[in-house]
Amino acid sequence: RVVAYMSVHPRIDVIAKTIMHATDDMFHFMLVFSFVFMILAWLAHWSFGPHKEAFQTYMVSLNTCFQMLVGEYPFMDEWTEGFTQKIWYMCYTFLVFFVMVNVLLAIIVEAYLSIKKNIDQSSADKNVIVDMTYLAIVCVMRPRWGWPSQKHVLAHLDATRAIASPVLP
Repeated sequence: RVVAYMSVHPRIDVIAKTIMHATDDMFHFMLVFSFVFMILAWLAHWSFGPHKEAFQTYMVSLNTCFQMLVGEYPFMDEWTEGFTQKIWYMCYTFLVFFVMVNVLLAIIVEAYLSIKKNIDQSSADKNVIVDMTYLAIVCVMRPRWGWPSQKHVLAHLDATRAIASPVLP
């Protein structure tokens, strides 16, 4: 419903259209991201599970990797971490955080720019403030000048078949 309500105005609909435009790329990104994320979680469990509580089981390892994704690294003391664990942390940070998150951002920005370009080329829409001002003027002027309501105009267009398909309110 939220997506349907957002499509009321082209400039407000930018977010919904951006998500819809980027859906295919985001699906393929999520496949690759899930694969890399699960492999790194399995590698952490396999390598550090017997020694580190944060990686003891595969599910705990997945949870720890997710927490790392949102910024909560499970460092005890830096000098107590082994060399291989430091290398794993750097690889995880580089691959998942820097590469994958930036690729996701690039997909979304590319979709946004494409949608924004289409909207800027459209001459039918104005900005929201101008449209709201026109709506207020019409609401004030309609009773004063006896203009027909939107419902009556749509019924007239539908009855006279001025357009090929039926008009929906």
